[in-house]
Amino acid sequence: MVAKSSPFTPLAARRLGEIIGEVLPAGIVQVISGGDRVGAAMCNHPVPRKVSFTGSIAAGKAVATAAGEDLKRVTLELGGNDAAILLDDIEIDAIVPAVFARAFFNTGQTCAIPKRIYVPRSIYDLVLDAFVACAEAATLGTGAEATMGPLSTAPQYARVSDLVAEAIADGARAAAGGAPVAGPGYWFEPTILTGARDELRVVAEEQFGPALPILPYDTVDEALRRANGTMYGLCGSVWGTDLERAAAVSQRLECGVAYVNSHGAHRPSAPVAGVKWSGIGAEHGLEGLLEYTDPQILFQAPAPVATALV
Repeated sequence: MVAKSSPFTPLAARRLGEIIGEVLPAGIVQVISGGDRVGAAMCNHPVPRKVSFTGSIAAGKAVATAAGEDLKRVTLELGGNDAAILLDDIEIDAIVPAVFARAFFNTGQTCAIPKRIYVPRSIYDLVLDAFVACAEAATLGTGAEATMGPLSTAPQYARVSDLVAEAIADGARAAAGGAPVAGPGYWFEPTILTGARDELRVVAEEQFGPALPILPYDTVDEALRRANGTMYGLCGSVWGTDLERAAAVSQRLECGVAYVNSHGAHRPSAPVAGVKWSGIGAEHGLEGLLEYTDPQILFQAPAPVATALV
């Protein structure tokens, strides 16, 4: 196996390769780093028969195209713009901090976390205030006492800044945060947006950062239509007190993994598979392991077959 890291994280990947090398025989796993040219060379090389990629949808399409030229098998775990639907029977004081913690985990730089929150209009103001309180209580820093760190790269910092500024210019309001933090580093305030239209990029695309739009809805059918009205389909969640009702709603989400009163808590034994543009194939679990195998059928007759098979 040859593992290529993100060009932004060569040292961590190299260290992982060193640890693997202490356990497995030399040459079983090799770790390399580099940019797009290295990835393209791996996909185009005739030796690998299987390519597994985790990253953006744009890069995933390029990987699939290159692999398809040689009919290599692919597993793609791509971007997500996960929707979380809050039902009208939620306990706001318990649910909102739980959703906030997941949405801003790793400063929002995780694939399978809530990135769009749909809230019943009847309780919208109360829920919005609760999200704002969570954002204002968040602490920025690099120590163990901090709840949020910086964005990982300059391009991602610029993207989040652009998405938030575009939304505010369009008429959305930053109920909390809404701006970069002055000083060195890629710091951005934990941001809660209200009044954002579904067509805005901060809603329609994956932000991958600390900016969370809170969107009102009038009926559950409407919330599902808007949640499903995208080419993303990684994960989704429904939050409510009536578990049977919440489960019934979650099963109508068009995504690979649906949660009830949780989001992103994967078990290694359970497969993870995105739908639509969020992926091809499965990771984890037996299904994920089988992605790396080729079935062979053995037919053994008890004696030579004398007649031709039709």
